[in-house]
Amino acid sequence: MSIHEQLQICSWFKRQSSAIRAAIVREGRVVALDSGQTAYLEGDEDTGLWIVLDGELRLHMSGGEDRSALFATAIPGALFGRSRVGGADARIVTAIASDASRALLLSDRAIERIAAEQPLMWRALADALHNQLDGLLAALSQMLLLPPRQRIAARLLAQADATGAIRLTQGEIAEMCGLSRKSVNGHLSAMERAGWIERRYMAIIIRNPAGLRRAAGTAGES
Repeated sequence: MSIHEQLQICSWFKRQSSAIRAAIVREGRVVALDSGQTAYLEGDEDTGLWIVLDGELRLHMSGGEDRSALFATAIPGALFGRSRVGGADARIVTAIASDASRALLLSDRAIERIAAEQPLMWRALADALHNQLDGLLAALSQMLLLPPRQRIAARLLAQADATGAIRLTQGEIAEMCGLSRKSVNGHLSAMERAGWIERRYMAIIIRNPAGLRRAAGTAGES
């Protein structure tokens, strides 16, 4: 499968014009990462956009000295990152491959080269950044407004891959939802009894997406 074909799973990429899509494939650089390898660190000055092709990257945010938390996982099709040429500052999260992964890196210089030929690239960059902001605000609203079970269900739906699999431990789900591991275990047990999910070693499989969406309070959303 070509890089262009692999990128079709990325909704941001698909929204762009054919000329910009071709330029992204041409100017982007495929980066292969081993399991546990760091893609970039919080505070790095080199910025740019990343699109996961295969594997998985995990995004960690620091909360002070010697404290960090898992914020999100980036599965195939996910876009993340920021660009100084779009007005951003240094990196604000650390990205680490959780297994052997590949991603397309669109560096600041690559973005500038594309924009020199295709000025609408600046709009595409703004679109990428706004989409991430929307995701951040959605995650924040879940943390602040949803009760624990709804919060967990919403997070599972957001982190599931195309097959309905979530490769997170209970401890990692607890970390991402701001809950105790014991609390998460109890809610996952109830969800499993209801037939919404199936727990496996180091993973959770969504068995009833509609039921899980009802639990998350998003039954009316596609």
